[in-house]
Amino acid sequence: ARIATMLGLQNLASCQVGTRKLIFAVLLVLVLPSVSLQHEDESPPQWQSAFTLPHGKNVISQIPAVEVIPNPATIWGGLQKDPNSILHVAAAAVLIMISVCLPVIFSRKNLGDYADQENTKNYVQQNEAEDEKLGRTITASSSFMANVVASIEDAYTEEEEEGEEAGSPSSLVLGMSLHFRDFEFEQAWEAESYPKNIQRGSLLLAGLSIMLMIDRAAWIFEEQCRSTDVLQFAAGVATGDQLERHKFNVASLCILAPVTSACLANTKAQKAAMHWFLIAFLSVFVIVLSMPPFNPTCDELRAMVETFQHGNCPATSFDMMLRKLDCTLQGQTSCQMFQLFLLILPYALPQFRHSHLGLIWILTAYVGLSWFYEAMWEPDSLERVHHSDIALHSVFLVVTVCLTTSRKYTLEKGMRKQFVDDYRQKKSMEKLYYIFKDMVPEHVILPMLRKEVVSAAIPKVTVFFVLINDFDEFSSKLNPEELLKFLNKYFSQMDSICAANKVTKVETVAEEYVACVGVMPEERNVTENDHGKLLIRLFKAADEILNLQNDEDNVKFKMGAHTGPIVAGVIGKKLPRFRLFGDTINTTARLMQKGLPGELQFAEETRRELPASVPWKERGPVVMKGKGEVTTYLFDREATKAELKRSSSLKSKRPSISTMELLAAPKSVKFDEEVDVESSAETDAAEKLSEPQLDEVMREVVSEEDERKKYWLLSERRGFDEQMEDDWLRWSHHSGVVRKFLLRCHRQAHAFAWLSLVEFMHMTQMEAWANQDKPKGILPKREDGRFIAFFCSRFVCMLILVIWCGLAARTRWILDCPKSVQRWLLFSTCVTATCMWYSYDAVVLNHGKKGYRQMDQLDLINQQFTLIFAIVYFLVCNWHPVSFYNSIAFFLVACIFMNLRNCTSMYISNVGVVAFVSSAALSVILAHEDEQTSRARFKSKVRVHETETQISDVLDTLLPPLLVEELRTSSAGSADLPSHQFKLATITQSDLAGFTQLSATKQPHEIVVFMGDLFGAFDKLADVFKVYKVETIGDAYIAGMAEQPLTETNSPVAVVKFGLAMIQATKKWADNMKVEVICRVGVHHGECVGGIVGTGMMRYHLFGQFMGVVDTLEATSKLGVCQISGACKKAMETELVDKNRSLTDDPHLKLNPRDGEKLTTSKGEVHEYSEVGGPTFLLYPPEEDLEEAFSNRPQVEAAESPLREAAGPAPAAPEAAPAAPEAAPAAPEA
Repeated sequence: ARIATMLGLQNLASCQVGTRKLIFAVLLVLVLPSVSLQHEDESPPQWQSAFTLPHGKNVISQIPAVEVIPNPATIWGGLQKDPNSILHVAAAAVLIMISVCLPVIFSRKNLGDYADQENTKNYVQQNEAEDEKLGRTITASSSFMANVVASIEDAYTEEEEEGEEAGSPSSLVLGMSLHFRDFEFEQAWEAESYPKNIQRGSLLLAGLSIMLMIDRAAWIFEEQCRSTDVLQFAAGVATGDQLERHKFNVASLCILAPVTSACLANTKAQKAAMHWFLIAFLSVFVIVLSMPPFNPTCDELRAMVETFQHGNCPATSFDMMLRKLDCTLQGQTSCQMFQLFLLILPYALPQFRHSHLGLIWILTAYVGLSWFYEAMWEPDSLERVHHSDIALHSVFLVVTVCLTTSRKYTLEKGMRKQFVDDYRQKKSMEKLYYIFKDMVPEHVILPMLRKEVVSAAIPKVTVFFVLINDFDEFSSKLNPEELLKFLNKYFSQMDSICAANKVTKVETVAEEYVACVGVMPEERNVTENDHGKLLIRLFKAADEILNLQNDEDNVKFKMGAHTGPIVAGVIGKKLPRFRLFGDTINTTARLMQKGLPGELQFAEETRRELPASVPWKERGPVVMKGKGEVTTYLFDREATKAELKRSSSLKSKRPSISTMELLAAPKSVKFDEEVDVESSAETDAAEKLSEPQLDEVMREVVSEEDERKKYWLLSERRGFDEQMEDDWLRWSHHSGVVRKFLLRCHRQAHAFAWLSLVEFMHMTQMEAWANQDKPKGILPKREDGRFIAFFCSRFVCMLILVIWCGLAARTRWILDCPKSVQRWLLFSTCVTATCMWYSYDAVVLNHGKKGYRQMDQLDLINQQFTLIFAIVYFLVCNWHPVSFYNSIAFFLVACIFMNLRNCTSMYISNVGVVAFVSSAALSVILAHEDEQTSRARFKSKVRVHETETQISDVLDTLLPPLLVEELRTSSAGSADLPSHQFKLATITQSDLAGFTQLSATKQPHEIVVFMGDLFGAFDKLADVFKVYKVETIGDAYIAGMAEQPLTETNSPVAVVKFGLAMIQATKKWADNMKVEVICRVGVHHGECVGGIVGTGMMRYHLFGQFMGVVDTLEATSKLGVCQISGACKKAMETELVDKNRSLTDDPHLKLNPRDGEKLTTSKGEVHEYSEVGGPTFLLYPPEEDLEEAFSNRPQVEAAESPLREAAGPAPAAPEAAPAAPEAAPAAPEA
């Protein structure tokens, strides 16, 4: 655009980007043939005299002057001589017309419309949106080389380039390198990718070095091709004369062998200095090998031909090399070697920003050494015959660099996308890590991230309970906000004390605080006699907690501790909690309940473990529920000795990120969004990634996969099951093949058409119709055979593109059948490559018997189309993304072409065969890298999706969703945690009778799995009935509804049906497991207080006498029955009256009044009806599946309007503290 403006071509300067690229490409192709080797007025040097081979064939003669620029006059002259010029011009015009009309007939927007309608899984919907997201993080750019090839690569469309604002965060800016906007993020990318790129680059350099060794070995073999020498050579015997004759080739092998070893060693060492040294060495050595003394001069080649003519070995290859003067630095074999080097170089370089070194190599090493090489010889030397080819070959090499650089651009862009996806995965894992850190002990986080079952049977643990005495009195005097401040004041101090003394906090249950020692892995390693050391820490913490008591608030604590075996595990998927199971928990709760205010009470099991430094005193026998008389002891604080006073505290360390911070984040910020590295918050998060503890956890999470990735081919395929493989194939097909498929086809059609036009003009100027194919050739044996073969091949290529465009634009087959599309795309690519090979056989004229000096300028340019075919073949093989195994076909096709090279007019030496096949092998390697990157990205996206789903589920269950929204919209600096007074709350509690007996017969992990499966079923029911899961306590499950923000709707009927559904789910589970476990449920309606308790472990608790009533209703219910209070019955009737219905209308709600004068628990404890607000009612679960019936109803009770305020609160219940269910931490008795 700037050049056009300077020349005054404003119309060209204002053209669209793609138009300017097209004009530039056409002008470039048209100008290339104008490079002349000699002007008409130059006198030939002395070395242009005849050069005759021993067998009498004249090889060198003077070049006749010829007009080489394809101007209209010369082309018109060729057309006039062409007997079928009208047909040829018409064929060329048809090709151009097809390429022009193809985008109009088959618009790429049609495919986009289909793609927009494609419904795939959530974690595979990654088409256009993913690249737009990536643009917000990455500023991508390409150099001049990428700009030249942008019209044939998978780059952004012209509409996208014009539609994006300059400098927009979502735009990909064209420049000199790919880079991230944030410097630190770029450094993190380089630190991670550099070693991997060095490993891949060293492997490619090793392959290049091996190829050079094969080249040198072939020279030794061919030079020594005499009957006696061949036998010696094959036997590994070499005389002194032979070594003298081949000392330079042997020396090159001796040099390349350690270089190859160094390259292979550096694939493991990954040393940057060594890698750059190897690149520098090979970049020079690949040129040096094409120069004397490593390569024979033309005179030496002539002598070799003379020798072979008198020997027993045919000299066909050397004879052809001498005819073409393929013995100089500008010979065709040397150019093919340099072409292969430039194909490998961009991928051997560590980063895309180093790709300009390819151009520097051409302008300095290649051109400089070429001029130096020319200066070594006399003016009339044969070595200077290619002097004018330097410019032409430089252009070919620049085009090669352009192609490989654009391919490197695409490869690194994919790798950077993978880096961003991996970073998102780490960010998601980091959030989940810190959430879990607030919820469970740190030692279970790693197994949880690995999705392992976390369970352990620990033979000796001391459990510690703290209860705020007379809490109901405080709750009646304080409003909800004051009550929560009161709880948080003391519980926060308890958190600090426990952390300082290395006492593990387990949970808080209403006004109870639960902790323990002996459960952490490092604590389990102590011997049985050393458990007393742990008790010192526990009693030290208890002493400090008792010091928190004060007369101002009239706060007293009851404490209980007990030592015994427990089962520890993580229960729940939505809201994972670290739970302790076993009779030790129940005994500790009883000791706490029967304790004295301001005292720590424990039993004989704990006393036996106490060291002598911990004082105690006997209290005497105490009657406990389910235990009978138990001799208890009290901690004698007054007699505490100095050893106990010694501080063993450690400073507590708050997590770097809290759950509150995550909850308070704006809802619009999604976890799967791109990382805005410019924001300070994300920069801080990036710094958190460097924390040793988190880094260690992340390494351990992926270490198991890394151990499985010790495979050479498609290591990223490990871990893919059949479903995941199918999902990846569909995702990669949509994001790689389908995306801009029509655009690539249109550009391919343009490239074929305009390239065909230029080659047609060249053939016309060369009068190709008069050149007959060789006798063993494969072209039609007729006067016009070359044009027939040329146009038929190109029309087949164009027809394939038309068919693909039609299928893509008019059908859904390309979207819905990825496997079939991949197979047919591979087949069509192979057919296209074959047609291009056949057409270039027609373009290159048969000059096999014509020496270099017998060719004019056009003849020499015509021979260069062999080099162009090598570029075209590489381009065709890499036009569309293909899988690794499919790309192997390109290597096989290349081998077939090289085996048939003697049937064509293209001149390819033996070394050229190795170079061409090696370039095809490079295409296979690139396909392997692309598939590796694609699979790694897909696995990262799957992990991110699963992790973010888990985070979302945890956060949604951690607090009521409406409360989360309230926190997000509240003022950022607000330090007060919200609290609520609920007047119309309906809460249900379930307990599993028989679970304690079952636990005694099962392994720890089985108990945890059982609880996880059953509570997981309850979680699903909670979603169906739209109730809020409050918490789980042991084997008790508490959930319910109330006014906002606890739940969006309030339906006592839905809560009661949820309780019945839990009974049904438990029966199904018990029948399937063949165990005797029965669920009993209690439901109550009334007033309670809700609020967040704890600064670290965020939980939403419900408080008040109300919760004690719920617990009593559950404990006194019959097995397999739901017991509801009179207040709940009244609330249900009020709800149904609003819907013009009654309880008798619903077959699932058949209430049966509870008989008996008193309520009795399964342990024989007696409760009065007055404790639960009056008479109770029993509901038996129906035979019909309530979950299915409830979820299938279009209008359910839970979706109706909230209860009328006129219903009023439930009758006040007498003061009664909750009685804990069996196998759960129990509240104090009334």
